[in-house]
Order: sequence, then C-alpha cells, then structure tokens
Amino acid sequence: MFKKMVYCIKRYYFAIVKYRNSTNTSKAMDYIKTKAACNYFIEQARSEGRRITPMQAIKLVYFAHAYALAILDKPLIDDHVEAWKFGAVIPSLYHSLKQFGSDPITAPILDTEQVDYIDRLIKSPEELAREYPKAICQTNFSKEETEVMNSIWALYKDKDAFELSAIIHQPNTPWTQVWEEKGKYTHGAIISDALIKDYYTRLINPADE
Repeated sequence: MFKKMVYCIKRYYFAIVKYRNSTNTSKAMDYIKTKAACNYFIEQARSEGRRITPMQAIKLVYFAHAYALAILDKPLIDDHVEAWKFGAVIPSLYHSLKQFGSDPITAPILDTEQVDYIDRLIKSPEELAREYPKAICQTNFSKEETEVMNSIWALYKDKDAFELSAIIHQPNTPWTQVWEEKGKYTHGAIISDALIKDYYTRLINPADE
C-alpha cells in the first residue's frame, strides 16, 4: 500500500513538472487556426455520419490550404507543411491526432493550454471535449476561406486516406519535388507556401502556363 502511494505521488509530481514546462511554449506556437481548420473537417464528417482518420483530415487541410493560397492569395493555416513518406504532413496536426493512430477521429482537437494536464493523462478525448468545450480549437474563418473548405470537402470527402495521398504523390506536385530533392534524406523537409501556391495556381489556371 505504501509503495503504491509513493508511486502515485511521484507520478503526480512529474506530471506537474511536465505540465509547467509545457506552459512555457509561446501561445503563438499553438497553431490554433490550423487546428480549427482540421476541426472543421472533423465536424463535417461527424455531421454526415462519416468516418475520418487523422491521415484523411491532414490531407484535407493540406488541400484547403493549397487552394486558399492559389485562389485567395493567402494561407489558410498558421503552420508549415512537411514532406513525409506518405505525403504532405502538417506537424501540429500530426501530433494532435496521433493518439488515434489509423482509427477514426472521435473528438475535436483541443487547445491543451486550457485543459488540466492531469485530466489529459487520465481522460479520453471524448471526455475532454465534453468537459472543456471552450478549449475546442476554433476561429472565425472568412466567408472566402469557408467556401474553399466547403469545396474541398465536397470534392474529396469520398476518398480515403490513401487515395488522397496518391493525388499528392503524382509527378511534379510540391510533395514530389521536395521529397525527391530533400525529403528522402532530411526528416521534416519543408514544402514552402510559395511552391504550393505556384503548383495549384497553375493547376486551376492551365491556360496561364
């Protein structure tokens, strides 16, 4: 009994230390807009009774970001995109959703600074979303941004994660260019917004080439 009590006290102590260290991260690095965009697609799937996996959600946000750059001339998200083996990955979303593995996402992404660290250790994503509704990442997207996301959802919602990845893996895409040049040899090689914008602008305006 005594050993179990000591173990619990130690676990609680180290959890508090870890929590305090985590709060030193700048608020600007929380990528709330990126996570809000992902939550948009998670909610669309929920409202239509569809399953959506982390890989699908990340790819949908990537496409929405790409077309926002091409059509609106501005980024949709506040994080960067990297070239990983299975396609374009947005780091903040990968880390926020990795708890689900390849299974469907069952809860929206939360702003963890608003959630008690101990609760994060012991409660499920669904419980946290119910108990901390104000922590759900959301933002006021413009009408134009919402229209882009609506269009991406309508266009790609029937495709699974590997079909979306296959589109990104086509010849001469931003992912292919960066992966072939750097991604194979450098983990986290960045796909620049400039490269993404150039490719998707030409994709929607082929006559301009």
